[in-house]
Amino acid sequence: MPTDPELELARSAFGSHVEVRRWTWTGRGPRSFSAAAHTDLELAWVERGAVRYRIGAREQIVEPGRVFFVPPGVEHETGFLSPVRGIALGVSAAQVETIARRLPAFGGGFVLGDGRPLPASLATLCRWVAAEADGDAAGREIIADALLDVLLVELLRHRGRRCATLGNDRRVASVITRMHAEYAEPLSVADLARAAGMSRFHFARLFRRNTGKSPRDYLQEVRLAEAARRLEREHESIAAVAVAVGIGDAPRFSRQFRRAYGVAPAQYRRGARGRQ
Repeated sequence: MPTDPELELARSAFGSHVEVRRWTWTGRGPRSFSAAAHTDLELAWVERGAVRYRIGAREQIVEPGRVFFVPPGVEHETGFLSPVRGIALGVSAAQVETIARRLPAFGGGFVLGDGRPLPASLATLCRWVAAEADGDAAGREIIADALLDVLLVELLRHRGRRCATLGNDRRVASVITRMHAEYAEPLSVADLARAAGMSRFHFARLFRRNTGKSPRDYLQEVRLAEAARRLEREHESIAAVAVAVGIGDAPRFSRQFRRAYGVAPAQYRRGARGRQ
């Protein structure tokens, strides 16, 4: 966040994997800050007031009692709607990867899903980690490390998605993370190449070398996988699912879904519910 005379921001490292960020904004609001991306995983909650997070065109209002997360490398805009006091944990991406490699479900690669608010159990774990950072009791580092491991396992369970590979190139990994977070947005290959700091030609070639797929095909797989999840768990219409995953009109979505999954979306939904 940029300098603001009404904003107090304090950062403190806690161990080698966590930075605790505490911020207080005393302005009357609303106040928005330029979009930015962190190299670490951010888990943020509000103790007083309300914060607006925007990732692409999606917006989420975070009020007291909720915890919101933003994956590493995902650009997001923060805004305050009223005087605010909040806390965020910045967890190193390396630690998230270390925990993921220990889980059979994610050992071959993973991405974190979108930044929806987290379940109450994860909110409690976040606050426990911050409370240990605030205290001075013996063994607080040991307790905080243990809580952090549990927190990351739970986060991956609730919001992690298996990915065949994130590639060996961090620029490609960052783009893949963005695809999974912003699949509903009109992401073009040119947009993704600019975000990676490369020409479209070199980006497409590097992406295929790392994943075995073109950027367009990979994004399509992400969108259809999210559509399948929604068909299994949500009660949206087929047209609403098509819009929600960024494909648009229902006929085109149905054709693409049938090619990928071998059945029409409605038939897939009936089969999924029959298995539950």
